Parts: sequence; C-alpha cells; structure tokens
Amino acid sequence: SLVGMSLFRFLKKQLALPYGAAVFLSTAAVAGYCAMAGRSASSFRAFAMFLCLIVGEMKGKSYDLMSACGAAGLIVLADSPLLLFQAGFQLSFLAIAGIGMVFPLLRRWLGVSRKGEGLVLCVSVQIVTFPAAACHMFSGSPGGLFLNLLAVPMMPVLAGCGAAGMVLALFFRKAGMVILMPAAFLVDGLLRLSSLVGSWPGMRICTGRPSAACLALYLA
Repeated sequence: SLVGMSLFRFLKKQLALPYGAAVFLSTAAVAGYCAMAGRSASSFRAFAMFLCLIVGEMKGKSYDLMSACGAAGLIVLADSPLLLFQAGFQLSFLAIAGIGMVFPLLRRWLGVSRKGEGLVLCVSVQIVTFPAAACHMFSGSPGGLFLNLLAVPMMPVLAGCGAAGMVLALFFRKAGMVILMPAAFLVDGLLRLSSLVGSWPGMRICTGRPSAACLALYLA
C-alpha cells in the first residue's frame, strides 16, 4: 500500500499525469501485485487499505490507519469470511493493530527518541501478534525481534528496488535484473540470518497452544 501511494504521488506530481490516470495506474499496480501474491490475506489487506487511502485522497479526507484497517477487514471478510480463522489474516491485521494502537502508547509512555522508535515498533508488533503465533504455531521467537530491527529499515530499499526493477524489466529485461539485484541480496541475507538466529539456543520457545483462560489473561 505504501509503494502504491508513492507511485500515485510520483505519477501525479513528478510526471504530471491527470488525476484519474494516476489513480488507475497505481491501483492497477497494487492489484497486480495482490494477484501475483495469490491474493493472500495480507496482500488483500494491503490492497484494501490502499483503496481506502486513495478514496480518502479523492474526497480530501485525512488517512487514519486503524479506520482503514477496520474497513479492509470488513472487505476481506465479506469476500472470504472463513479467513477470520486463518493465521495469515490474524497476524497481518494484528500487526497493523500493534502499529496503530500499541506503538503510539508505548512511544508516549517510554518517551523514546526517533532513534529508538524502531525498537519500540518491533516490540509493539511482537506483543500484539504473540497470541496468534502461539495459537497457530505453538511457539514464540524472541529472535524475531532482532531480525525485525534489521528488516524494517531495509523495507524502503527492498520495496523501491523491487518496484523499479519489475517495471523496468517489462521494457529492458537486463536493466531490470540489475536494479533487482540489491533487493535479491538483502532477501537472501535475511533468510540466511534467520536460519542462523533460529539455530541459537533459546531463540524458539515452545509454548504449546494456549488455553482460552491464558489468552484472556494475556489480553487483560
């Protein structure tokens, strides 16, 4: 959704395309990504939130993350209600809830500087998604916090190189492959690091499936 909005603003401001053309092309790009990703719960959620952002832009309204998340949830569940019980759906929407609800609270309570926001953001997402991870995967991974601290700052590079490389490859295949190389190296490095961290002692805590009482106590 962030890449789609960046593309929309680039087409509208930098290339000076008509408003309708910028909306159509950016929406088509995000919809194409959603289709290529198999229209998974997370990609469908991102597409729905992008639509909320675009509609808000057209109506001159400010974008609210949690409102867009709620609307996206309704859109996704209207199409496939049983996704409510799927791990990908729960983790995707809970991650957004962590960013939109828990992160601002922790940032204000702890009084962190901008340099520490990345750590607080990762902790917020981990706190909110932990119950769903325990229910579906019967375990938790403290190492995930460390990996997120590395992965989150890399996202602009990954998204930028990925989007630019895919578009350029449509016209110049070799040039597109060159642009995609930094993203490929980063992804490969993160996968290798993930395997390494996962092999360290204590980096995977087997919790089993928590009972309803344990979940209620945790959420309280």
